[in-house]
Amino acid sequence: MIALVHGEIVEKTASGVIVDAHGVGYEIALPTSVLAKIGEPGDLVRLRTFLEVKEDALTLYGFLERAELEIFRLVTSVSGIGPRLALSVLSSMTPQQVLEALTRDDASAFSRVRGIGKKLATKMVFELRSKVTDLPQALPSAAGSRSAGVWSEVSEALRSLGYKDSEISESLNWVGREIPAEQANDVTAVLKKALAFFQAPAAR
Repeated sequence: MIALVHGEIVEKTASGVIVDAHGVGYEIALPTSVLAKIGEPGDLVRLRTFLEVKEDALTLYGFLERAELEIFRLVTSVSGIGPRLALSVLSSMTPQQVLEALTRDDASAFSRVRGIGKKLATKMVFELRSKVTDLPQALPSAAGSRSAGVWSEVSEALRSLGYKDSEISESLNWVGREIPAEQANDVTAVLKKALAFFQAPAAR
């Protein structure tokens, strides 16, 4: 397993870089968000990497931060999502935005990523929301200080009241923008705010 590549950027393309590390050239595919940060040919770069092994090819994917790599691994654990599509997710969303969308059951955030339709986005949320709390502590928490457990608990409470997943996603997306940070870990406060979304449309 190649976990890290540190060397000089030899070539930079629209999809990745070639890095010379001790005389060996590594071709590494990158999210566009990483491509925008790493510099130009001649600059030194240090990338965390993931090696995809296939019968006919070995492909390296690179990331600047551990959080990006962990989210990449998380997303590729969903059946139907390969490394290339996971790169698209990280090209469109930060690790924190991915975690926040999962804790809110916000499938619409993923359906805006190129190549991910509504059905696959819903599947992502369903398969990954329970895995958020298992991620390394080094990762950014969703929305800074928000607890994944709190938002999942509120989602379940709203379901028990008869609200559809699409309605819950919309309401929690709104709550995330409106609720004060000091209340974001309070189940009662988040649920109260979510119910206000349904009860007072004018407040939106």
